[in-house]
Amino acid sequence: MSYPALITAKQRLTRHFNDIKHLIADWDKFKEGWKFPTAPKELYVFIRTQRSVVSEVIRKLETKIEAVTTIYGETIAHIDSMVVENKDLSKQDFEKYWLDKEGAITIETSCELIQSLEMRLTELAMQEMQVTYSDEYDNMEQQLSRAAANPESRSFAHGIFSPSFDASRNTAEIPAHWYKNELRILEFHGNPTEFESFWEIFSGLVHKQPYSDIEKLTILLDNCKGEAARALKYYPRKGSSYTDAITQLHEQFHNEEMNTKLLLEQLDKIPQSSKDATQLRATVNGSMAILTSLSRSHRRT
Repeated sequence: MSYPALITAKQRLTRHFNDIKHLIADWDKFKEGWKFPTAPKELYVFIRTQRSVVSEVIRKLETKIEAVTTIYGETIAHIDSMVVENKDLSKQDFEKYWLDKEGAITIETSCELIQSLEMRLTELAMQEMQVTYSDEYDNMEQQLSRAAANPESRSFAHGIFSPSFDASRNTAEIPAHWYKNELRILEFHGNPTEFESFWEIFSGLVHKQPYSDIEKLTILLDNCKGEAARALKYYPRKGSSYTDAITQLHEQFHNEEMNTKLLLEQLDKIPQSSKDATQLRATVNGSMAILTSLSRSHRRT
């Protein structure tokens, strides 16, 4: 790669790095969660506007990360393909630039911010579900009250109520069509390296929320698949099983030492890329994803 071309690559990367750092500075404050309005109308407006804004920020960050990794991969591939005496000097110069600009750290920070913003989106969906849940329940109670006051309408009222909200039942269950459409919880298939991400989302949206244990267990079982589902297969479907179920998942799938070993094995299995820019970019992206997980695990220990 000629020096003018190398300078151009650095200039393009610098613009993207500056844009990413501005986005991180503006949105890092939302890592800790929302302060929701209490008035219903303000809450509805808040949910819809913030959802749109956060989604756009995520889109911009993902676009910038893709651009940076593409330029980096293409530049390295181009330098490696050069047949000149100063080839090694060009590569050293570019790698020094990458280190000075904290390229890998910037991408890692961006990915962590995206994860946090995705959590904020899920919290918005959760809040919207709770409002909808409350409104539907209030409407059902009103219709039950009217039906009790007007015996002639009881047969009609009985037909419109879901069996899961039968007033004669002691334990109210969340109708599946509510939480399946509103909650955006990752399914967990029993891969230990994915458990922490699953539990972080599930804990924030369900475990720490004021649901009954039977409601929490229902959502947990619905999102556990494969090996995770088999681990919980023989637990009775009742509220008292919830604590035992989450304990079982933690004991079976949350093991830092095993996670590190699995991540290192995945890193070793990444195929060596050719000089093709597309393959090199895929290798860089795959390696960075694993290294980010390893870095996060190292900071916890």
